[in-house]
Amino acid sequence: MRIPFLERFFASKDDVGRPTVGSPKNINHSTKDILRLLGGYAHEHHLITIQRCNPDGSVDKQSENTTTGIIAIDEKKKTIAFEQFTPSDIELTLKNGDLLHFSLTHEGIYCQFNCQYAKTINTKEGYAHIFKLPQGIEQVQLRDAFRVSINRSTPIKVNLLHTINPVIAGSVVDLSSKGIRMRMKGLIEPKPKRGEEYISCQMVLTDGYSMHCEAKLMHWIYDPKDKCTYLGIQFVGLEGTNERVLNRYITQLQRSEKSIFPR
Repeated sequence: MRIPFLERFFASKDDVGRPTVGSPKNINHSTKDILRLLGGYAHEHHLITIQRCNPDGSVDKQSENTTTGIIAIDEKKKTIAFEQFTPSDIELTLKNGDLLHFSLTHEGIYCQFNCQYAKTINTKEGYAHIFKLPQGIEQVQLRDAFRVSINRSTPIKVNLLHTINPVIAGSVVDLSSKGIRMRMKGLIEPKPKRGEEYISCQMVLTDGYSMHCEAKLMHWIYDPKDKCTYLGIQFVGLEGTNERVLNRYITQLQRSEKSIFPR
């Protein structure tokens, strides 16, 4: 089975210069690295996007995006268990050996891999789709998603408004033009669900500029050591004015960091 996004790293000189997602790029082939990365996605309840693959193994760009998350990883059997897909259309036609494309963005790094479907089993929580471990996981640093850390001495407060659940209030840990990682004290109740949508993400930058937009939860984790929950939030429908202000603000922080910690 061909895996196109892996093949380009072994391409001929004629292939040099083709457009890429970002730079630098890295591909992990070892089982140890693959298990480490997948384990991290599972541990942080990461939302993962699925697309169908064409018969030749390439990604079907016309297929509807579907989301899922990792339930468990079996190191001995070299398999991954994914939760039920949302929406569930792809599930209806899955056959043994089918190849699906999985992708996510984590801390400004785009990750992608292909997996072969094996079977579907019943669990107490619902269906679990079993796939074979990927042959490799590609990681690409996105140029427009570089993150800057926010100093605790000058915090950026953030509120997430949900249609039903209580407001989630915390502070920004790091910031990019695509989203934030935020911290809040304690464990969120009810526990958040990956892919959860918020009608408003409100925050005031340290220069006094107030901004808000819709948002989506991409991953979350509770750290018992500092008794805090960390959430990865993606901005949705960020208006042009807010986006320009945010980009300028991030550039200023990056310049400030370089002046404090010169190379």
